[in-house]
Amino acid sequence: MRLGMDLGGTLTKFLVLERGEKRHEESLPTPNKSFADLLRMLTDKVRELLAQYPITHIGIGVPGVVRDGRVEADNLPIHGEPMQELLERELGLPVAIDNDANCAALAEANFRKPSCRNLVMVTVGTGIGGGIVLDGEIRRGRGGMGEVCHMSIEASGGLPCACGGRGCWEQYASTMALVRACERAAKEAPESLLHSFYREHGGLNGILIFRALREGCPVARKVFSEYLDRLAVGLRNLSYIFDPDVIVLSGGITRDGDLFLEDLRARVSTDVAIAISVLQSEAGAYGAAMLTRDGVCE
Repeated sequence: MRLGMDLGGTLTKFLVLERGEKRHEESLPTPNKSFADLLRMLTDKVRELLAQYPITHIGIGVPGVVRDGRVEADNLPIHGEPMQELLERELGLPVAIDNDANCAALAEANFRKPSCRNLVMVTVGTGIGGGIVLDGEIRRGRGGMGEVCHMSIEASGGLPCACGGRGCWEQYASTMALVRACERAAKEAPESLLHSFYREHGGLNGILIFRALREGCPVARKVFSEYLDRLAVGLRNLSYIFDPDVIVLSGGITRDGDLFLEDLRARVSTDVAIAISVLQSEAGAYGAAMLTRDGVCE
C-alpha cells in the first residue's frame, strides 16, 4: 500500500492506494504558521494511518520547488528545510517529495483512459501551476521546471507579477485574473447583471461569473472572451514547445468546461488535444502516491 499526501495552502489530502485502488481518503487543515507545526501534523497523521494500513511507501506533493529533498514553498512555512530527510527519520519509511503539479500531471497521465506518455498539466486557480510528463516521466529540470505561470505573454508594459517580472501568464489567465477583470467591468457597467451580482455579494467569484455567463450577460461574455484569448496564448505556446498528446486543465473553473472548452480549443488552434482533468482535486494525492524514493514513478 502507498500513501499520497497533497499539501495545500488550506487543506492537506491523505490518500491510501492499494494497487491503484483507493482504500482511504481524508483531509486535514494545513498548519501555516510554522514548519514545526506542519511537520507534527504530518507525522501524527501518518503514524495513525500506519496503525491501520500496511503502508510501504509515502509520497508528498507540495506547492513549491523541490531540490535534493529540500522544499521552498511561498504559501506554506517551508523555506529550504530538508523535509524528505526529516520525515524519513521520523517515520522509518521511504519518502518521496515533488511539486504538486508534477504529481497531478503524473496521475493524469496514468489514470486517464487510455493512459498517455506525453502530457502537460495546467492547474487554473488563484494562480497557475504546471506539470510536464514526457515519455512517461516527470520532467523537473533543476527542480523548478513546469512553472508555466511565469511564461511571459506581454513583451512590454505587462502587468507586474510577484516573481518580480511583468506580463506573466498568471496575471492574465488565472481565476483571480478573471475575477479582477470582471469586477472592473462590473463597476464600469452599472446596468449589467454582472454589476448586480457584484453589488449583491460585495464582490465576484467564479461561481457568480459563470452564473452571469449562463444567464446571458453580455458584459460577462465580453470579459470572458478576452480571458479565453489570454488563456489560449499560453496553451498554444505549451503545445508547440512540448508537443504533448494532451494538455489537461484542472481547477475550479474547469467544472464549467462545457461553457468554454470548444471555444478554447478553437483559439489554441493546434492539433494537440485539450481536455479536462479526470481526477480534479484528487490528482495531486494520486500522483504523490505513485512516487518512489528517487522521484521516479512506479
